[in-house]
Amino acid sequence: MLDPQALQPGFPPSLDDPVEIAAWVETLSPYEVDAERIEEMFTGCRAVLRSVDLTTLSINEDINIPDAHRQSECDRLPIETTPPILVEEGKIIDGGHRCRSLIARGQHVWLAYVIEDAPLMGLTP
Repeated sequence: MLDPQALQPGFPPSLDDPVEIAAWVETLSPYEVDAERIEEMFTGCRAVLRSVDLTTLSINEDINIPDAHRQSECDRLPIETTPPILVEEGKIIDGGHRCRSLIARGQHVWLAYVIEDAPLMGLTP
């Protein structure tokens, strides 16, 4: 298995606000994306790049609808350049096809942008 942390081909260490999260999804999706809806979903959040065990995640089939053509495209991606997936509370929000492909090829740990509450700026303890 490859060490995803060693590969990081220029992925930013975090997506710092809902606009950046929506832009990430929009950039990778071959489908039409409702960026405003994504921004609303993740108001007050950011996403931090981490290594995750893909086998512990669930794929939200309501959001990540299986598509044979898209799966075939992801299966052809070199593992080394497969972009991180997007995860919230153990569920894949974006990247279900990439996740299936990675697991099928024996890569159980990969990079994910993990959604978390954004730190409040300007507050002192």
